[in-house]
Amino acid sequence: MRVSVRPHFDLTEVEVNSASSSELDILQQPLAVYEAMTDADGAFKIRFVIHWESLCTHPKGAPMAFFDPNCEHDFSVTAELMPLPLSSPSTLNLPTHPFLPPPHLMPPAPIAKISERVPLTYSPIRVISDIDDTVKLSGVHCGARAVFHNVFVKDLEENLIPGMGEWYSEMWRRGVRFHYVVSSQTFSTSVYPTSSKFS
Repeated sequence: MRVSVRPHFDLTEVEVNSASSSELDILQQPLAVYEAMTDADGAFKIRFVIHWESLCTHPKGAPMAFFDPNCEHDFSVTAELMPLPLSSPSTLNLPTHPFLPPPHLMPPAPIAKISERVPLTYSPIRVISDIDDTVKLSGVHCGARAVFHNVFVKDLEENLIPGMGEWYSEMWRRGVRFHYVVSSQTFSTSVYPTSSKFS
């Protein structure tokens, strides 16, 4: 996996049309890029360190470095699934071209790519929460048939556990931030509630 972090920003159509390609390239430059090998289940763990110089010199990073330290900022986290490195390229009879570097020296293209918007928060209080049977009734303890029925047959409104959405939203308004657990691994950091009813 190759994971990169950059400041999140939305450019208007006018800004995109007025910016040169080199300016857009500079804006897209990541603050940090790390690679990790996944285990047999596809899980991986990366600890990001964004250097102060990288943050200060990035056009969209400078406000994060010098403005109100209590202000929350959004980052774009991009994860790319990379092919396995070629251990012995000379034995693979790969085609060559006189004007291109040898295939084993060319940067590999990702097999899959996804980007997520992740807020950075300074909140001192965090809640680590499950979703199933905590915010919505899925019936995980009742087996696969019950989960299928609750998730795909019943309407979402029927599965909401009364009061949980309002409680979580009120905690959010008071400055609490959330981490969600999916398949026994933490998912994302500080997800924004989309409405008074968590879904």
